[in-house]
Amino acid sequence: MATPKIHLKPLEEDCVDAFIQLSWEEAGQYLEPALRSLNLDLDSFSQAARQTGSLYGVLTGDELPGSCPSGYCWVELRGDTLHLHGLAFYPERRGRGLGGMALELLARQYCDQARVMELGVHDSNRGARRLYERHHFVEVRRRQELGFAILQRDLRPDRFWQAYLAELPADHPHQPLPRPPARSLGDTPALADELVELAVAGKKTATSWLLWERQAHGEQPPRAGDLSIVTDGRGEPRALLETVEAITWPFERVPADFAQDEGEGDRSLAQWREAHWLYFGRVCQKLGREPALDMPVVCERFRVLHPV
Repeated sequence: MATPKIHLKPLEEDCVDAFIQLSWEEAGQYLEPALRSLNLDLDSFSQAARQTGSLYGVLTGDELPGSCPSGYCWVELRGDTLHLHGLAFYPERRGRGLGGMALELLARQYCDQARVMELGVHDSNRGARRLYERHHFVEVRRRQELGFAILQRDLRPDRFWQAYLAELPADHPHQPLPRPPARSLGDTPALADELVELAVAGKKTATSWLLWERQAHGEQPPRAGDLSIVTDGRGEPRALLETVEAITWPFERVPADFAQDEGEGDRSLAQWREAHWLYFGRVCQKLGREPALDMPVVCERFRVLHPV
């Protein structure tokens, strides 16, 4: 089945009740206690959906004339935060990637107005949690008494990505891609600042990762052609990188020419080993593992496509 293209349309009044009904059928078991904690009921929820923020229909283009859309999203702009109150699709429309496309469309549409997109997901809704995490959402706090995690997606990389795409021709192969993941090259703000400056200046053309860390987060090692947005210590995007190659070596066998390409310190293998033993040691501590000479290190070479 071909991947559909979607667009968002302000919801017609006669479909608002359909959104409320679908949301309640999908999530009433945990929406009801959440509303009750706020001294609200279903009527209050319905009224809020009509009067607060923006309610969109998610359209794929193959809906029947006069019918309701394939799904719905309800958002509210609160200062520099875009709060996603609800995202719901009819059962026959699920499993087609529409939820992820709607999230990307919202990020693209609101990245100039908001710094983060925020939502709540119930602990029992594991499928939704996985979806949000695939689309760059991370947990920032919890409502433990209600069983909800509050997730946020930083929209600054989305703004950076849209500015990059605006400089490309319409038929460039990057145009249809979703926003790449954002990352820093160090585990402290100071180190992130130092390393991104080296990369932007062209002195650093490689970086290394502990494979155990990526596996713990359910991530695959980078591959040639992968894109990533590199941020500084404040989380501000500074450059778009393209992976040139990625080879996994045991720590003790990382070659001297790779240490030189990392561009740090005096660029010697001895200095690389000393600094990265400490760095990977901090990573291992978080993972509950012991550093070892044979621990797998992903050695990634990259090129800078779009520096700030």
